[in-house]
Amino acid sequence: TIRRLAEECPRIVGIKDSSGDVAQMMRMIEAVRPLRPDFSFLTGWDAVLMPMLLIGCDGGTNITSGIVPGWTRRLYELCLSRRLDEACQLQYRLRRLFDAVVYEADFPEACRVALEVVGFRTGPGRQPLSDEHQRKLAAAERTVRQLLAEEPPTGGADRDEAAATETSRIVEAVVAALRRHAPPA
Repeated sequence: TIRRLAEECPRIVGIKDSSGDVAQMMRMIEAVRPLRPDFSFLTGWDAVLMPMLLIGCDGGTNITSGIVPGWTRRLYELCLSRRLDEACQLQYRLRRLFDAVVYEADFPEACRVALEVVGFRTGPGRQPLSDEHQRKLAAAERTVRQLLAEEPPTGGADRDEAAATETSRIVEAVVAALRRHAPPA
């Protein structure tokens, strides 16, 4: 169990739970926090980010944070400051975006579409897309565009061409360094 891991393995410093099960997260927090106040609890289920924060989660690793980082940061800050009416409105908007990228079309392709909408060039996916799949992706894209039109995203990475070129240069340098230090085959 998570309590046993927290007790016996001090190098385990947290858990990410993507089940969306608020009651189970409460059980884990209740079992571990008295023993390990430093232990972090993260949610990976965007649809319940607000309730998870309110019951004691430290944050999340969420798909929507890559698309609208300003929204998820603001939701976190609103929860911390107990501005719950505003947080609730934002949580509903975030849940609609989450539903679009997870349920309207197959994951991860719908997420790829949402990232393209906000300016990240992700390139084509590996799997071929049927006509029906392409229709579902188009519907998900319409939903994402509608939500973003209501409140355009703010924050996040710089997406201009210079930043993309710089990112490519950094990635190439890291890969080259890894190859230099790789053990012989």
